[in-house]
Amino acid sequence: MTGTRRWLIALVVAAALLTLSGDVIPRSVLGSMKKLDVNAAESVRTSPTTAHALDVRAWQHRGPHDCAELRCYQTTAEVEENTEIGVLPAENKKEALIQARTTLGQARWEDSVRVTRHSSFPVLEPNGSLKMEGTLAGVLTGGEAGELSREGLHYRFPATTEQKSYPYFDPWSLRSTPIDYVDKTQHFFLFHQDVAPVPLGPDSPTLLHAEPLSGPAASFYSAEELATLGLRGTEPTTLTPFYAASRTLTVEPASGTIVNKREHRVVVLAASEEEARQAAAEEPAGRVLYRADTSWDEATIATHTDSANRVVDTQQRMAVVAWVSKALRFLVILPAIALIVRARRARRAR
Repeated sequence: MTGTRRWLIALVVAAALLTLSGDVIPRSVLGSMKKLDVNAAESVRTSPTTAHALDVRAWQHRGPHDCAELRCYQTTAEVEENTEIGVLPAENKKEALIQARTTLGQARWEDSVRVTRHSSFPVLEPNGSLKMEGTLAGVLTGGEAGELSREGLHYRFPATTEQKSYPYFDPWSLRSTPIDYVDKTQHFFLFHQDVAPVPLGPDSPTLLHAEPLSGPAASFYSAEELATLGLRGTEPTTLTPFYAASRTLTVEPASGTIVNKREHRVVVLAASEEEARQAAAEEPAGRVLYRADTSWDEATIATHTDSANRVVDTQQRMAVVAWVSKALRFLVILPAIALIVRARRARRAR
């Protein structure tokens, strides 16, 4: 074997190896990182916060000389929301099963949903279930949703998250509604969602339920509100509980990891959906059954941010490896071409 032939073989091998390191390996690594990891677990905790509620039981059992207005029975309690999330393999390797257990005050609920590993969206067929036990604010009780066919994201966003709206699942209302891209801060995306008031009657298709409250109108409305609505204070009135929420999510777009969540959830009493929209915006003291603002604590934010940053760092390293490998491959191909041309000229000269 001539020296030229040996050099040519060495250069071809080098070019093949550089193609492997600059294209095949980065593509494989980045492709696997876009899929939801199975056999993984994480915890989400919110900072302690003060929840405001109305003690409906005390109001219902008031004495003849006690305050008849529901707003006289406001209470507060410190609460924090804790969620344990596990990602398990499904029968289909392209899917994963997410199971989560959440506690908030005296309420506990369990969530199970099958998602596609590539996009984090739920599969198209009935894909999960939700069950709640205990009570919230003493009057909000849970139930079992059974099989659900939900459409929205919840625990994470797709890798390479875009600046657009996504359907997002709200577990209390059991509805998926758009969560909208609103801003960018550093290398994170901010998304915001408003959940319009949803009735929580005993037969409502929601996770939370509460009985309507009945009494004289003056028990629920202030004198100014009675005048605006044209109601007499002694007029019998029945109000339905409505749930509404707003939330802002901070998402690292390369990984789809949610690194922070801030939520405002409120349950108000109203005679109609139109009145519920106004009450959810104004939150009158006498008709707010439950209200709380929650946000992830610093440890949770740090853990999720570190996890997202590891994905970003790996992607950046793979990009550098790919660029260097392609540059070196170009430098290897040039002398290989020169050797081939020289060998052809030598054959012609004979």
